[in-house]
Amino acid sequence: MSRRVVVAGASGLIGKALVRALGERGDEVLTLVRRPPLGPSEVEWNPAEGSLDPRHLAGSDAVVLLNGASVGRMPWTKSYRKQLLASRLDSTRTMVAALKALGTDAPALVSGSAVGYYGSVPGIELSESSPPGHTFLARLCVEWEAAARRAEPGTRVALLRTAPVIHRSGVLRPMIALTSFGLGGPLGQGTQVWPWVSLEERCVRFCTSSTRRSQVR
Repeated sequence: MSRRVVVAGASGLIGKALVRALGERGDEVLTLVRRPPLGPSEVEWNPAEGSLDPRHLAGSDAVVLLNGASVGRMPWTKSYRKQLLASRLDSTRTMVAALKALGTDAPALVSGSAVGYYGSVPGIELSESSPPGHTFLARLCVEWEAAARRAEPGTRVALLRTAPVIHRSGVLRPMIALTSFGLGGPLGQGTQVWPWVSLEERCVRFCTSSTRRSQVR
């Protein structure tokens, strides 16, 4: 059964792959862009100004929210940390406001998050009920998820705490650059645990989450 999925953040590494995967399985995909639309499959919005017409979301099965400045960009200066947080909160709050305007007709919200929620806890087995950590990324994820949950109870919210994507254009990008200049080296002592996910697996998780609303209708 074909579904209608709205994707915000479709220009990024994960967004592009997700739009392609949804299209290949026969879904109708509408992407939100921050420029004049180039065709009927695009809709302009302005998350920094809280601008999104709720009518564009009406009739959809799910909205996938992937917006956010890249955590792979270095260094994380004080100003860039503010950008990392604001880029996620602005888009989430704008989306939540539009979903609330639709009331009970609102589609499900699939909001990105990260395993950074848990902070650094070596040797500890974690689950979804584990408490958040105390690092900058952990605090970012807590605020990010809280903003998404404000769409409840009228909207079903799925929070995906996925790991960094192992890809040349993902978390490996700065490492490849350093290595090409002969500056690569050991990553820590070699005994640390580093969670990761492939681009294909991450797309599968987002696709699966965007399907569940249709299954329970």
